[in-house]
Amino acid sequence: MISAEEKEKQDRDRAGRTGALRGKTVLFMGVGLAHYHNPLLNRLQRELGVRIVNIVSAKGPGHVLPGVYQTEQGIEFEVVRLPEYTPSVRYHTFRGLGRVIRMRKPAIIVCTDYYFATFLFNIPAILAAGMAGTSLIMKSIPYGVRTYDERMAELRARYPGLRMFFSPRALAGLAILAGCRVLYRRADAHVVYVDAGRDIYTSYGVPPAKIFTIYNSPDTDTLLEAAARVRSLPPILPPCPRRIIHVGRLVPEKRVDLLLRVARLLSERFTDLELLVVGDGPERSNLERLAQEIGLGDRARFVGAVHDPETLGRYFRASRVYVLAGRGGLAINDAMCFGKPVVCSVYEGVEKDLVEEGGNGYIFQPEDEADCAEKVGRILADDGLAARMGQRSEEIIRTRMNIHMLVGRYAAAFEYVLGSR
Repeated sequence: MISAEEKEKQDRDRAGRTGALRGKTVLFMGVGLAHYHNPLLNRLQRELGVRIVNIVSAKGPGHVLPGVYQTEQGIEFEVVRLPEYTPSVRYHTFRGLGRVIRMRKPAIIVCTDYYFATFLFNIPAILAAGMAGTSLIMKSIPYGVRTYDERMAELRARYPGLRMFFSPRALAGLAILAGCRVLYRRADAHVVYVDAGRDIYTSYGVPPAKIFTIYNSPDTDTLLEAAARVRSLPPILPPCPRRIIHVGRLVPEKRVDLLLRVARLLSERFTDLELLVVGDGPERSNLERLAQEIGLGDRARFVGAVHDPETLGRYFRASRVYVLAGRGGLAINDAMCFGKPVVCSVYEGVEKDLVEEGGNGYIFQPEDEADCAEKVGRILADDGLAARMGQRSEEIIRTRMNIHMLVGRYAAAFEYVLGSR
């Protein structure tokens, strides 16, 4: 639980925010009904005094990563389901969106970058938002987005001199860059998960004052409370002092295959090593087969997807270190809530804000099995180091990277666009 002093500060901050925002409608597009995002929308509605409306796809999961668990359980906000359609490769929107905007009159729309071209091409939605005086916020990670200068340098290298102006592909590239400048500057503000987003969007002409780094967080209060309860529960697994845990979807970008090979390397040094894989997905059968092929055998334990915080906490408590070998996710935050050291690679950039090198874990070079094994091995070999790193993980969650930080940063972005209007 947070300290009394920190809670008092959060209550003061919250009281200062709700006055400007209370009674306003905030419409979200593109976040789906992901189990980790619903608690945030609930909190925004409760703590800021706003009315949250969430537009989701009428059929299928919408633009949510494959395997992400979606649910309506426990939601307190309004959900509106609309048919999704894609007029072109780079333009995705919803039918009937203009009508919803006219009826709800949102003060703010928060839209992921995937759907944001809606506000360049969907005329009914544009007109409705204009009549309602709606402010637009683009939400992005942004993972894999290059700066304007990087993309322009690539075009110049590929089409030097006058070829730039006579090659249809070069002209198409220039048109896409120009379109990105218009799209990114169309937003009244940007909320981004990583600090690198500031440099990316300013390179397209977005003023720095419009860019807010919100980071990302699950409902850390719920997880910390679960962690406290788990301490008094019986073990969920037999004791194993060298158990590595992975939590996340079993998809190629998570690189669980690499982690299996790392565990095989480490098993030669630690005879009591075990790898616990919590999660499910299309790669599960391939990964189970790989574990047998490389000789890991029963040392790789697959338990399927777990979404209940208490059960998840029991698995974390039974493990020594959390390892993410591929693309990032909120499981890093989960592991830290349950007081675990973290070893991960460099992918989306969020890991740089969560993992202090040598403090609460290590970051290894992408695709480097030996580097990963060496850093995980340090933690497996040193009980004191594992304990200190786990304690530091929990401190970072309690003092910095938590749900209260996320709500506060959204509130700052909301207040900025309302003030600009």
